[in-house]
Amino acid sequence: MPARQPAETHHSGLNGDAREQTLASLRPYIVRTFRRSFRGYDREAVNHHLELILGWLSFTGVDALIRERFNEQDPVTREFRTQAENDVEQVREEARTEANRRIEGAEAEARRVLKAAHEEAETVKARARDEAARLLADAHADAALARQGRLARMLHRH
Repeated sequence: MPARQPAETHHSGLNGDAREQTLASLRPYIVRTFRRSFRGYDREAVNHHLELILGWLSFTGVDALIRERFNEQDPVTREFRTQAENDVEQVREEARTEANRRIEGAEAEARRVLKAAHEEAETVKARARDEAARLLADAHADAALARQGRLARMLHRH
C-alpha cells in the first residue's frame, strides 16, 4: 500500500481522517444495483449514477488525489504526459514558424504589388503628361492658325 501524502498537499482541503469519513459516507451511493433492461442495465440510470459519483469525487477533492497518486506512481503516465507536453510545444513552434513564413511571404507579395502599382502609376502619369503636352501643342497650333485666319480676313477687308 503506498504511503499516504501529507494532508497539506491534497487539493481537497480535507485531512486524511475527514477524507476517509467522506469516502465511507459515500460508499452506499457508490455501491448500488441498477434496474435491468432488455440489453443489460438501464443506461440512463448508470450514467446518472456515474455523474453523481464524479460530482462527489470532484467536490471532495478525491478526484485530484487519485490523479496525483496515479501520476506519481505510474512512470508510463509521466512519460506520456512529458511526451504530450513536448509534442504540444513542438506543434506550437511549428505553427509559429509557419505563421512567420506566411507573414514574410505576404509582406514580400505586398511589396511586389505595391512596387508594380507605383510603376503603373508612373507609366499612367507619363502618358497623361505626354497627352497633355500634345493637346497643348495642338491647341497652340489651332490658336496660331485662328490668329492667322483672322489676320488674313482683316487684310482682305482693307
